[in-house]
Amino acid sequence: MILETEKLTKKYGKLTAVNELDLSIPQGTVFGLLGPNGSGKTTTLGMVLGAIRPSAGQFKWFGTGNSPHLRRRIGAILEHPVFYPHLSGEQNLKISAEIKRKGKSDIHQVLEFVGLHERKKDPFKAYSLGMKQRLAIASALVADPDVLILDEPTNGLDPEGIHDMRDLIVRIAQTGKTIVLASHLLDEVQKVCSDYAVLKKGKCIHKGNVESDLLGDGGWRIKSNDLDLLQKTAQEMSIFKSVSKDGNVLIVKPENSIPGSDLNNAFMDKGIVLSELSPSQNTLEQKFLELLKTNQ
Repeated sequence: MILETEKLTKKYGKLTAVNELDLSIPQGTVFGLLGPNGSGKTTTLGMVLGAIRPSAGQFKWFGTGNSPHLRRRIGAILEHPVFYPHLSGEQNLKISAEIKRKGKSDIHQVLEFVGLHERKKDPFKAYSLGMKQRLAIASALVADPDVLILDEPTNGLDPEGIHDMRDLIVRIAQTGKTIVLASHLLDEVQKVCSDYAVLKKGKCIHKGNVESDLLGDGGWRIKSNDLDLLQKTAQEMSIFKSVSKDGNVLIVKPENSIPGSDLNNAFMDKGIVLSELSPSQNTLEQKFLELLKTNQ
């Protein structure tokens, strides 16, 4: 395991920010720490990075321990990126490499990877928020860490910036690095993470695999030009145990497993042409709200 925590706890007086947290993060995964603001995500990351002293419990990196030497194998972005505003992106990265005593020869390659090579001579103060976030990731990558920790990396970004950041995270994961991503954005975790844990009031209420948790229950999403006729017809067909409307789409659940081609033919026999036919999948939003409801 890349990171393991055992009953990791942080208290601030009467407030318990993190409550006996047990996590196991495998190598090569993109692991999401999901939870609303104030759930303990940033505090957890601060503890495992050595910035915050735990009140109780323990953690270990790379199956070994938590020494400063091991933490040199970790790149991290917590809170807002801080750089010298009048220095260029390239100059700021040289300072980061000097501090980490590693990575000077890789600066141009890292700038190219994060999409800032053409703006490397521009001062940091002239960068957009998205560019500043990408420079922060470049700073974390310059020493070629085994693990990258990102705390709310898309905060404040516009839709294009969010898309670019997600694409960058996926490309970093494809290099084999382990990524720990803390976010309160369900869509973000669903699109980039392989595994995740949900925190609420400092306590872990669920651990799961994104793909497994989003598997549908055998239902289908169907649509046609006349939704009312489609619904009436579906309700009269004995092959379905339930028919429900979701906006301008029907969710039908067959009594038994049925291939999409057979389902399409069944409606064709009724004189209805389906304009949409796709497996019904859960969303992380549904899962998240269900978890919060059952863990009041």
